[in-house]
Amino acid sequence: MNTERRIRLNRIRRQRQLRRRMALSGLIAVFLLTAGISICGVTARAQGEGVGEKKYFTSIMIMPGDTLSSIAAEHADGHYASAADYIEEVCGTNHILNEDDIQAGDYLVIPYYR
Repeated sequence: MNTERRIRLNRIRRQRQLRRRMALSGLIAVFLLTAGISICGVTARAQGEGVGEKKYFTSIMIMPGDTLSSIAAEHADGHYASAADYIEEVCGTNHILNEDDIQAGDYLVIPYYR
């Protein structure tokens, strides 16, 4: 009977150890998942626009002598890979097919960042 009792107690002890290990493994998995999601969130924000910078649009009047290139040079502010990218966005926003479509006195909607 002493042997049977010892076997039963060992079985109970092993079951408790298994439960503890399973609980600890679950906690570690939750911690790692939470840490991974947090790191991905910080990385995703870092790849977006600059901290606190948002894109806005404003309307400007075209003055005599203004060209899309001169407007891009004045307003692009380094947020675009090139002046051509800025000009492409301005043309798309204003439905401009070529630079001859703008004239002094016209208004353009242009993007800017703040």
